[in-house]
Amino acid sequence: MVKAVNDILGKPVMKLGNDESLQTSIIPTSVLSFDYLLGGGLPVGRWTEVYGEYSTLKSYLALKACATAQSLGLSVAYIDTERTFDASWATALGVDTAALMYPPDIETGEEAVDAIEAAIRSGMHLVVWDSIAATLPEAEHGKSAQGSKQQARQAAMMSAATRKLTASNHNSCAILAINQTRENVGMTFGPTIRTPGGKSLPFYASHRISMNRAGKVRRSTKKWDGEKMVPVQETVAFKIRAVLEKSKLTSPYAESYLWFDLATGEVDDTRFAMGLGLESGVVKERGQSFEFDGTSKRGREAFISWIGQDGNAREALYDAVFPGLYRPDKSKVVSGKRKKPRLKV
Repeated sequence: MVKAVNDILGKPVMKLGNDESLQTSIIPTSVLSFDYLLGGGLPVGRWTEVYGEYSTLKSYLALKACATAQSLGLSVAYIDTERTFDASWATALGVDTAALMYPPDIETGEEAVDAIEAAIRSGMHLVVWDSIAATLPEAEHGKSAQGSKQQARQAAMMSAATRKLTASNHNSCAILAINQTRENVGMTFGPTIRTPGGKSLPFYASHRISMNRAGKVRRSTKKWDGEKMVPVQETVAFKIRAVLEKSKLTSPYAESYLWFDLATGEVDDTRFAMGLGLESGVVKERGQSFEFDGTSKRGREAFISWIGQDGNAREALYDAVFPGLYRPDKSKVVSGKRKKPRLKV
């Protein structure tokens, strides 16, 4: 039967389940708390949608993924329909902007889809689409605002885009789509939050991650108000709750908390690693003290500071709670193949 099918189609389409070409490769983002949620990183040959409100680290995660992919020798394209790409910020996060494919002057969604398809067919490894909500359908381009009230135009565009790009992506390119959220005004039942672009992308996406604010971290300080120094509460960090709303590759509905330090401009993965250590028993909590690998520190901040400064202790903790995850500062690089359905600690 297999031979008959292959003879008719002229190519070997019937494959065994252990064929390596059927295994899903991944591209890590180097944000360990996010990669842990996805089971390693962004899946190659598939869609990943990250959506949420403003200032919830969506573009940050995309740029970190671009930087990591480039460091691994992979090619990256960034489709910026929001017109918010900042080269200096991208460079600070490790992106080589000189090697980044950045199609200019994209005005319509159809042009964006054509650019992404060209990037995929040319062998690009990672494409970031930032964002779906800011993409303008050709049907609305050149018209006045009064003539642009049909919301289904964007949904129709995305329905064609997902079909077209999926057909051209022969397990070679990871597509990271960033989306925003909108509120269903007047809804008295059902979900009040939706994402623009219709239902096609949620169906095609192998991962859907919602990013929500989970609180700010403040400290007491003093500021000059023009007359005198007054006490104020200064924001030094904020927390984002990332929830894996859908996954075709790992267990869905898992969640991570990303602690973004405003002083360093980076996600503090040490705090997340400490939490995993406490959950798994690797880190012991004894009263107000925390113990790991025979060393005890009094207080949470003192423990985190010690882990952050002691490279050996940090690597030992990361090895214990992040087994198999790629880390740029680690000499060992894990395989790009996903062999387990879920990371265990």
